[in-house]
Amino acid sequence: DGFTQRLRDLAQFKQQGLWLDSFTFSEGGRQVRLAGYSESADRVPAFLAALSNGDGFDGYNFDGFELQDADNNLLRFEVTGPSEAGP
Repeated sequence: DGFTQRLRDLAQFKQQGLWLDSFTFSEGGRQVRLAGYSESADRVPAFLAALSNGDGFDGYNFDGFELQDADNNLLRFEVTGPSEAGP
């Protein structure tokens, strides 16, 4: 199912300078929240683009985005997505 594939995609993801520290799947995996830290703001869109190449997030629309300064020269990010493209 989509939930399992999304976990696989997250487990296979590797990007230096970006770390997930929490994720939440709700409504049977249709709603997703990913949160973590990044060394630079441009790594977050690269992370989302890499995820979209996997089967679990193909066509998924992350439509919520927050980015804040954190300690140790890192940025705290959170992305959420309640909708998927297509039927």
